[in-house]
Amino acid sequence: MGWDFAGAEPEFQRALALAPSDASTHGAYGWCLTVLGKYPDALAQYQQAHELDPLSPKTLTDIGDLYSVSRQYQQALDYYQQAIQLAPDFWWGYFNRALIRWYEGDVKAAIPDAEKAVVLADNFPLTEGVLGQLYGISGRRADALKILDRLKEQAGHRYVTPAAFVGVYAGLGDNDRAFQWLEKLYEERSDFLLWLKQPIWDGVRSDPRFQAIYKKVGLPP
Repeated sequence: MGWDFAGAEPEFQRALALAPSDASTHGAYGWCLTVLGKYPDALAQYQQAHELDPLSPKTLTDIGDLYSVSRQYQQALDYYQQAIQLAPDFWWGYFNRALIRWYEGDVKAAIPDAEKAVVLADNFPLTEGVLGQLYGISGRRADALKILDRLKEQAGHRYVTPAAFVGVYAGLGDNDRAFQWLEKLYEERSDFLLWLKQPIWDGVRSDPRFQAIYKKVGLPP
């Protein structure tokens, strides 16, 4: 059973009717519209959120995410860099800038940003998963395996999102294990699955196992 995308949009509209000046509600609605592929409408919501809260680096990264998922990488990079300039300790800006550099084919440049995101986010598993994926893609297998071991150790005493394991195994070229962990994400009904349109999945997008997950989530084409 997929998510109720059809029912989400009117609920956000009701929330905005009650709190039209709430930046976080505009931002959340923008995220919903991005997931639905309604990019111009999403951008309008994010821009309103930014006008209401111009000092929020998150809104800037949200706009960057919209451009990223629509494959407009230079625009995405511009917004991530604005977020970093506004808040140099905001790990999400470095994390997303790493992704854009990867998508543009410069994995070497992506790795320092991913490493910085790991430090700023205090080893948040999602950041470690992407760093491990980049290490694996770049041939630094030993470094990727170290991250994998660290994630397994953390999972023994705290929650570690399956998304982190998906990333490292994909970077190591072990797609079978990556898809096992992707199934766990579905079992958890994780919000990470709402980003299956992101370019990070392009390497396995044609795999029937990916298509099966995509269909189960129920994302728009």
